[in-house]
Amino acid sequence: MSGTRIAALLGRLEGELRTLRDGEKFSNKSRISAGNLVFVCTARSIANRYISVVDEMAQRFPSRAFFVAVEGAPTGMRSSADSSTRLDLLGEGAAVRILSAQQLEAQDDEGPRSMMGLAGDSAPPPSMENAADAGPNVDVDGRVYAIETDADGLSDRVDIRGPRAFARHLASAVDALVLPELPVILVWVGAARADDGVFQAFNDDTKRVITDSAYAGLDSLLSIFQWTQEADTRPRLSDLAWVRLGPWQELTARFFDDDRSPLLDVLDRIEISHAAADVGFQPPDCALFTAWIANRLGATLERDSFGYIATQKNGRRFPITVTPVPRPKGVAPGTLASVRFLAKNSEFTAQIKRDLGTGRGDQTADADLLHWHIADGVTVLEQTIRLHSNKVSYWLDRTVRRPDEEPLFVAVLKTLLAMDAAQDRAQESLRG
Repeated sequence: MSGTRIAALLGRLEGELRTLRDGEKFSNKSRISAGNLVFVCTARSIANRYISVVDEMAQRFPSRAFFVAVEGAPTGMRSSADSSTRLDLLGEGAAVRILSAQQLEAQDDEGPRSMMGLAGDSAPPPSMENAADAGPNVDVDGRVYAIETDADGLSDRVDIRGPRAFARHLASAVDALVLPELPVILVWVGAARADDGVFQAFNDDTKRVITDSAYAGLDSLLSIFQWTQEADTRPRLSDLAWVRLGPWQELTARFFDDDRSPLLDVLDRIEISHAAADVGFQPPDCALFTAWIANRLGATLERDSFGYIATQKNGRRFPITVTPVPRPKGVAPGTLASVRFLAKNSEFTAQIKRDLGTGRGDQTADADLLHWHIADGVTVLEQTIRLHSNKVSYWLDRTVRRPDEEPLFVAVLKTLLAMDAAQDRAQESLRG
């Protein structure tokens, strides 16, 4: 099929999707929905994991959720001599799922469906007389696509998969089906660069981007942040790893309440540890937490072989060491394990230590125990706290309810960028 015919065909498909969206049954979901959640990942198997996340959030954050698997470059394009083109819209509904032909065949006994789709080499095109059973088909790139609609539950689920080369068309299909006048929140699963065409394709009308730098990496987070800051019209950025640091930040603040706050001006060092990770991996949890500490102290950061050096406004400099500890099975690499503050020649110590891998079986492996300890030479205070279950649904729900842009998070990321910029200038000076 020629590029012109494909473009015309996809344009027509997008028009049909808009017609579907404008149907009364499909649009009235906006009355109970809080927004549109768009999950973008690189494989259908990954997208499947987030279906339960939306189901668990449905009562607290009803939404229209899109699960978009942008797969590898298309292969095996069929020639125009082999191609057949057919498109039909058989009905309308509330929730939309894109399923493979095999999945549709397995669900033949589930009752009437409304479908629209694309099919290619992976399944023979059905005849028109069977269209009511198998759905209309369009040969595009040798893959099978179909849309099934129903009207069930508080949250709509829209499953979409397609090749990377058609990312903008997949994004256009999402745009056609979003609930109008409600925010679009993009949840980016995995690493991304702001200059990546796939990432940009899904950000034309996005209000907010949510990442998880614990898995995507710090470079990915900073790249996207810089891009969002270049124009007020661009989406704001949130990060699940940053939100998960909340308990650590609250417990750290308790160390220096009231009469202990002057100790912040005489810190000797800070020691941070994390679950062991691959060589060269920079644990985002540790970097974000370190930058948060520096921001609260009004200090600047510079990298060192052992971690960081903090310089406070009073000129005092002290090290912040970052070291790995053994990682129990089931614990994510780079997971924050402990932090210890030392002052007054170690007479004052304050520590939060996480028992990695002690999560309760009825929650998750990361619902670990935290031990809070403080000793100032006179008194010793201790407390044990159980972290909340590390379910994605819990932290995503907390994230979507926070402001679109958090000034403290922005300041922390700017601290990290300033540190990298200063290091680049120093290296350039040495080369000069």
